[in-house]
Amino acid sequence: MLRNIRKMNNLHNLIQSSPESEKIASMLSIAFDLAKDMIFITDANGMVFSANSSFKNIVGVKESNLKSNQVHWSAFFSESDQGKISDQIALRSVENAKRLITKIRCSSGLSIPLECKIITSIDGSFVFAGSRLSITEYTLSQLKSSDFEYRTLVNNTKDIVYTLSTDGTILFLNPSFQKITGWRCQEWIGCKFHSLLHPEDRELGLRRFEAIMKYGSSQSAEILRLQRKDGSYSHIDFHSFRYDDSKNDMIKISGTGRDISSTVEELEKFKYYALHDDLCEIPNRKYFRQKLEEAFQAYSERNDLSIAVVFLDLDRFKYVNDTLGHLMGNEVIRIIGTRLKSCLQKDPNVFFGRFGGDEFGILIRDFRSLQSLVLLTENLRNELQSPINLSDGNKVSVSISFGLALMNNFYKDADEILRDADIALYNVKSRGGNGYDIFIPQMYSNIKSIFHLEGDLREAIKNEEFQLYFQPIWSARTKRITCFEALLRWEHKKLGFVPTSEFIAIAEESGQILEIGKAVIKMACIQLQKFQSINVFVPISINISPTQFFRQNVLETIHHYAAQYNVSPNLIRIEILEGTAFSNLEQSIKIMQQLKNSGFQIYLDDFGTGYSSLNYLLKFPINALKIDKSFIEKIESGEKGLEIIQTIVQLGKKLGIQVIAEGVESRKAYKTLKNIGCDLMQGYLIGKPLSAEKTMKLNFDKYI
Repeated sequence: MLRNIRKMNNLHNLIQSSPESEKIASMLSIAFDLAKDMIFITDANGMVFSANSSFKNIVGVKESNLKSNQVHWSAFFSESDQGKISDQIALRSVENAKRLITKIRCSSGLSIPLECKIITSIDGSFVFAGSRLSITEYTLSQLKSSDFEYRTLVNNTKDIVYTLSTDGTILFLNPSFQKITGWRCQEWIGCKFHSLLHPEDRELGLRRFEAIMKYGSSQSAEILRLQRKDGSYSHIDFHSFRYDDSKNDMIKISGTGRDISSTVEELEKFKYYALHDDLCEIPNRKYFRQKLEEAFQAYSERNDLSIAVVFLDLDRFKYVNDTLGHLMGNEVIRIIGTRLKSCLQKDPNVFFGRFGGDEFGILIRDFRSLQSLVLLTENLRNELQSPINLSDGNKVSVSISFGLALMNNFYKDADEILRDADIALYNVKSRGGNGYDIFIPQMYSNIKSIFHLEGDLREAIKNEEFQLYFQPIWSARTKRITCFEALLRWEHKKLGFVPTSEFIAIAEESGQILEIGKAVIKMACIQLQKFQSINVFVPISINISPTQFFRQNVLETIHHYAAQYNVSPNLIRIEILEGTAFSNLEQSIKIMQQLKNSGFQIYLDDFGTGYSSLNYLLKFPINALKIDKSFIEKIESGEKGLEIIQTIVQLGKKLGIQVIAEGVESRKAYKTLKNIGCDLMQGYLIGKPLSAEKTMKLNFDKYI
């Protein structure tokens, strides 16, 4: 059709001169209307007065609008395409008509790619005829029409640009490949791409390659290690797609690879310090807990394993700090950590770490007998209690207390054996220290209170004894409250306020956390409704428990209460613990995406607990990270931790994710965080949790 447009002028002359002009005109009108190409005709002012059925049906324009000259041709094109078409109209020529690639707007909102020609008259009126293009045809046409710009972009981008054949043979590499890897491009043209990958990444690389061949493009970003000429590896973030090279009649795969090695190194450094104590350079509490969870799982599958947890701390260590100062106190701790490492690190069945302060933990697996465990404890105590020579010339001797707990079928989770080891340690300390005890049930008398508490929880849910307190999240930059975190409180009819730490675990174990979770969501929505009644539109963040997150339709629950109390989803923030998110990665991503698609924002709470993987952090649809408060505490104590916080803040900025510092309780921490670019903060310095009643009395004009 496009090729025959120029013949229309000759036909027009024929119509005017032939005695059968009316018949020919009728035939042309039918052909015009039945043409598959989209055709419209304008007057000298550019108003569309006629169009064929193909144009009207696809674009969605009404015949009545055309007849009344209400539609200008420019309404169907973007500004950039309007310019190209105007240039063609300005030629006022049939002979010089050029093929254009453009997109036409439809009333539905879609834009359809076209290959078109424009035939103009001297007075400025014109005929437009266009054939639909597939997305692939349109893309390739665009690339061909801007070949110079494309090659300039490819040759100057910092990312690797590559083209492969269907068997993975490298056909093209841009100059950035040499800059990043040190290899000359020609050294690898004709070679298999997977040969460049780290041996451990090749299988994954081949699977991704097969997926691209099957689906047409990479379903997600993939980070693979690419070999450098010097033998090292760069972490490359790959994105690929398959396309048909019609010119060479072959299918190819092209894509880009961004060097994110520096980001990966930062994250690896962060992960190391998230799992290690920076004073002693040994595992920290979180890492210890992770290993204990693994041991607990192994015991649940095979309970003939022998597992013990040992708590130890220095007796009267406060005296050392008070007399020699914190600097020397830290040196004592560091030397104790070094001795632990020297005594234990060669034994594959022993894991140890520092819990903080002067507390350390030891996890022992597969010990031969109780006697061998006691002997190990006594030998270790003797070694650790040797006099310590400090750098200031002082020599100190410290005694150490040990508490031991043995794994048994009574324990429901790792927390319980940790608790019992701590109770055994306390039992030693109460006798003056410098010894050890093995936990026995008679050491605690409050076990019955736990069962009573479980029953009381059921009554509390029934009687609605729970309430929410609201702690502000503050912007240091705007000096405004940006959000409130909803914190659960239980006012027991006899015991008064029960600490959350004492009943949440029981609620999780008994399954009552689901009903409590519903109550929290309901109360938060009620509070948001109250805010709206006084024209305050501040979001509230809600903590979702692991059980609630995975076992309950949390999206349906939140939607239900949000609708019931007329609350917009964009006022609700969902807080998920990092450990929860990483406990079931694929399911977590799915649930998070559903929540985000519904308008809720997602916060990753307690970030820094050692689970984070860059691959999945990039995939999590989160809006904010909340830095674990243990890192903030290190600012005040003088321990190393600022560098880790800076890494998190920088990582958040690179990923477009907000970073919130929890546990800000001093001016020093506030100023330090503000100086490194951490704008959002939460803690007692900013504001203590307030009841709903007191929250409503805040001076919102000042703080919102």
